[in-house]
Amino acid sequence: RMHKESIEEDIKEVWNRICEMEDDFLKKEIEDGTKEDSIRVLLSLLFLEKDDKVRMYQEKPFSDIHVHVMVPKELRKIEFLNKPTVEVVKKS
Repeated sequence: RMHKESIEEDIKEVWNRICEMEDDFLKKEIEDGTKEDSIRVLLSLLFLEKDDKVRMYQEKPFSDIHVHVMVPKELRKIEFLNKPTVEVVKKS
């Protein structure tokens, strides 16, 4: 591990950065300029892509990574709220 926080916390932090962006942006636009943050952002984006929240592509190897957000802007802030629990009660 390169950092102390858990990957879930990293993903939430990166998602909060994404929430401030338009639908399409470059990966480097949400980084703080450090190597560690670049890695943290990339790993988080890979998890977010797996969850169908973003799509990423490159025009050629080693070029900028383009990010497209799949979640509508008005719904992005509620993505990580706790889901309601459902309790099934059996009648006797």
